[in-house]
Amino acid sequence: LERSSRIQETKWDEAQARAAIETETLQQSVAQCAEVLRAGDVLNAALHDRQRALTQESEGLRQDNQRLQEHLERSGAREAELQSAVSKAEQQQQQLELAAAQREEA
Repeated sequence: LERSSRIQETKWDEAQARAAIETETLQQSVAQCAEVLRAGDVLNAALHDRQRALTQESEGLRQDNQRLQEHLERSGAREAELQSAVSKAEQQQQQLELAAAQREEA
């Protein structure tokens, strides 16, 4: 009976030792998982900040593009006005040259 009791005690001690080792291993795994989660949170926050910055930059570029487009439209309208003025001036010059030529003939 005493021998059986010692065998049971030994088995119980071995089981406790294995359980302690497994508990320590699990605690280390939990600590590593927590560390990975914290690193993931930091990375997620950094990505969120970068996304916000890119969104702001994109909005700024969109506004710049809008202003440039408006400027191009105004420039195109001004160019058309200038071209029209040049055409009128050329017509007037031709009329004046014709009138001068007619006077010389007369």
